[in-house]
Amino acid sequence: MMKRFSNGNLKSPWVIFGVAAGLLVYLLLFFRSPLFSIPDPEGVAQTWSRGQAFLVQLTLADQIFLDWVVDHRMEERLDDRVGPLIAVVSWLLIAWWIGFSFLKGLGFQFHRYEFELHGLAIAGGLQWLSMLTFLLGWAGLIDSRWPLMGSVLASVVAGIVLHFRQAKSTMAPSQSRPLLDLASAQRRLIGLLAISLSFLGLLYVMGGLLPPIEFDVREYHLQAPKEFFQNGRIGFVEHNVYANMPLGAEMHSLAWMVLLGTKESWFLGGLIGKTVIASYGLIGAMIVGGIASRYAGAIGGWIGASSYLSSPGIAEVSRHGLIDGVVACYAIAAYSILSRWREDRSSQQLSPWSYGIVLGWILGAAASCKYTTVPMLVLPGLAISLWMIWQRPSVQAKQRWVVGAIVIGIGLSCGPWYFKNLVESGNPVYPLMASVLGGKSMTPEKIEQWNRAHQIPRVGGNAAKGWPDYRPTTFLNSVTELLLTSRFLGLILVPFALLGAVVAVGKRSSMLVLWLLWIFVVWWCFTHRLDRFYLPLFPLAAVLAGMGGGWLAERWNGWLLYVMTGVALLYGMLLISTWPQNDNRIGIALDALRYDRYKSLEKNNDPNSEQFNAMRVSRYQHWLNEHLDRNALVLVVGDAAVFDLEVPTLYSTCFDLSTIEVATKGKRPRDQWESLNRLGVTHVVVHWGELDRYRSPGNYGVSDYVQRETMNRMIDQGVLKRVSWPIGSEIADLYELVASSPEN
Repeated sequence: MMKRFSNGNLKSPWVIFGVAAGLLVYLLLFFRSPLFSIPDPEGVAQTWSRGQAFLVQLTLADQIFLDWVVDHRMEERLDDRVGPLIAVVSWLLIAWWIGFSFLKGLGFQFHRYEFELHGLAIAGGLQWLSMLTFLLGWAGLIDSRWPLMGSVLASVVAGIVLHFRQAKSTMAPSQSRPLLDLASAQRRLIGLLAISLSFLGLLYVMGGLLPPIEFDVREYHLQAPKEFFQNGRIGFVEHNVYANMPLGAEMHSLAWMVLLGTKESWFLGGLIGKTVIASYGLIGAMIVGGIASRYAGAIGGWIGASSYLSSPGIAEVSRHGLIDGVVACYAIAAYSILSRWREDRSSQQLSPWSYGIVLGWILGAAASCKYTTVPMLVLPGLAISLWMIWQRPSVQAKQRWVVGAIVIGIGLSCGPWYFKNLVESGNPVYPLMASVLGGKSMTPEKIEQWNRAHQIPRVGGNAAKGWPDYRPTTFLNSVTELLLTSRFLGLILVPFALLGAVVAVGKRSSMLVLWLLWIFVVWWCFTHRLDRFYLPLFPLAAVLAGMGGGWLAERWNGWLLYVMTGVALLYGMLLISTWPQNDNRIGIALDALRYDRYKSLEKNNDPNSEQFNAMRVSRYQHWLNEHLDRNALVLVVGDAAVFDLEVPTLYSTCFDLSTIEVATKGKRPRDQWESLNRLGVTHVVVHWGELDRYRSPGNYGVSDYVQRETMNRMIDQGVLKRVSWPIGSEIADLYELVASSPEN
């Protein structure tokens, strides 16, 4: 295989010199590109290039550990991770066993030292566990741990039965190229890559175990499972539009909230689920490496996995608990199945049904996480399947049922989520297409607000009157971002991928390149172009990068490959270790992180002064948790990132009808009081800072009903009374519902 790959028409020394020059130019441009801005001592933002950040990290590498422990300003502890880590590893092993047994039952042959199918098994098994949790949750059977525990145990037992009923052996002999056949320099390179990837994998897992800092994660990726757990069922959520979307990846958090089984297990269960989501980055790297090793040998496999795992964007979303890394994992898993089916040209190794049902299950897994995967992954997956059948007229009669198998797999894997939305809201893709299919709890104004916030960027007027920005200059800027300037990129992902696409044209890269381009087209033409939405193309590019790396390994004794890969991994390890968009405090006690507990520091000779310069949670939420009784019910207005609130809470996102507006607008003071009292509200928090942010130009927008005058009037009319607290009134105000209703 490696001989076939390397015997192309690109052996000319001039071609090799041209490749070297191109890589050098890309390296220089890469390190000259801006990475982030930080304020100087005077508060003026200073832009740092990648090169500046890299050199600072090289010269101050000893500071990485101090970043992990915040200069010893917080309690340092690691043993509190042991329990959650055991839970994560157990969940992944259970998923692997379920997926392994299922794939083996369909005839897939596993090889001991090739990780591609094992990665597929984990990804498929995780989707099974996710679907079990969802079905039990929708049925209202998550108020106890036993239904879920019994279902998981039954799945494991079914896997054991299926495993021992197979006539074929569990493990097939490895077909990979033995490491002993490689040159000594290549073996050393693989050893260094293994060490580097182990370190990066540790950063992914330890970062996943940290309490969430990202707004979307605290607003719905963890908040929605928390509400489902506290309510004892999965249902329609009128105050959080995001909680009504497919939440396949978030079910791992809900599962562990249920399995831990205590009233307060929503927090620790959320961290376990967040770490499982982070693990999808590692699973994706396993599949990338396996595919690239099939195409370009062992070196290509390790380079492909390295280019993927060392990409700061994959690390960022994985450690945050965002689901874009999950979607990327299912993207490469779908390609893995398609590529295997394509290479099995006579379909004698496996039946078309086996390929179809697994492909459908994986595509459905992606669609159970995010609506954008339908045009990005599901439709092209079906199209490629039809094309491959059309290309094989001699076996079309045998393969014609494969499309049915794919559709069945998709329906089983994501159909329940869309059916739930159809039943609960009348719209299977709620809140999308609400103006056509309906939008329960959404007024025409809210539908228009949602569409405006998620539309293609506009030009030629305001957001309502402009036209989609399809200008050539905008397109070139997007291409430049994706190829060079995006903060999500690692050093070798793009140049090695471009090289791999060129040297492998006509062999194995056509499907990869076309699918990669299609994802970019969908992202640019049909979405609001949020940068992390194009991350599903990263694993496809990483496979191409592995192919490019395999080609470089045979040129100039591989030294060009070694230099570029060494710099890329050093850059990735140093930057990801202290990535400014992530929380890097992996050596700090979880409780200290949860409650932002900083040690007292001497400052101006005052030993009691404290620094809150890296607070994870708003101070108003800490105050509520510490001072309000758990029988209280707080109505939060403006802020929707309320995962960390331990006191019972009502809230609404900016896209939902405002709870306080529905309860009080246009009503007499007495009716206002009775409406709030009927909801059980004891306190109201108005976060003016968040309201001002939403109302700022170009932002999502929010109802204009809640103003300071509105709240002052409710005080004057005897509905609410102001509560004194140490939070600045320009940030947020706290009110308490009076003991009895006003007379009028």
